[in-house]
Amino acid sequence: MIIFKIIKRVAIPIIILGAMGFGLDRLLDVNDFRQCRLASGTTISTATNCLGVPGTNCLPMVSAQKPSTDKPSDSSIAPCPTADAVVVISGGDTKARTQYAATITKAQQIPVLITAGASRQENVQSNAEEMRQIAIDAGVPVGAIKIEPQSRNTHQNAVNVKKLIEEYNQQNPYKPINSLILVTSGYHQARAYKEFRSQFASEFKIYNAPLKQDRDWSPTWYLSPRSWYLAVKEAGGLLLVSGK
Repeated sequence: MIIFKIIKRVAIPIIILGAMGFGLDRLLDVNDFRQCRLASGTTISTATNCLGVPGTNCLPMVSAQKPSTDKPSDSSIAPCPTADAVVVISGGDTKARTQYAATITKAQQIPVLITAGASRQENVQSNAEEMRQIAIDAGVPVGAIKIEPQSRNTHQNAVNVKKLIEEYNQQNPYKPINSLILVTSGYHQARAYKEFRSQFASEFKIYNAPLKQDRDWSPTWYLSPRSWYLAVKEAGGLLLVSGK
């Protein structure tokens, strides 16, 4: 009986946590780049082999000009979405997010990369400017990068990026931005998508490309107390955005 009581006390919390974890995972899992093949011929999993994983030797950033090194069977995988622009927003593991956005921009030969985010401190370089340099170091052409350095939260990211795109379209009427690929961390993607979706017309296509692993998130996020905090926080934020 004693052993049964001990097992019962341990098992019930584990079952509850498991159910919560599964529910949160389904709620936050928004991904249009889950299993797909980039225009370069490389699968998205290969191209992002260890972005955001500290202490590992990552593969070089994929180049649109390099032939694929994947097995022939990978050609059966559906092509990844493409768009007129890639948007990456700062926060969390900003460097890994930006490297992922640069990978997609180059491999899909997307003409515009927008980096978005202010600095947490006054009178210092904005996150967007730092991300711009990360993207340049990753091989994105300088002229392809636009920055949005004012936004301090996800809602402002969406509002200010929309303004930037409207200005860009006025200046480039023959090559406007009518679709985008949104890049952020896995735990943040669902809420970011809701914020961006609310700013653009229904015909404006938004694809989700969450970074599956960074210093705060991974496929086994439920083993990390910090990731649990982020998951619950984002779920609450998502419900608030959905209720607007």
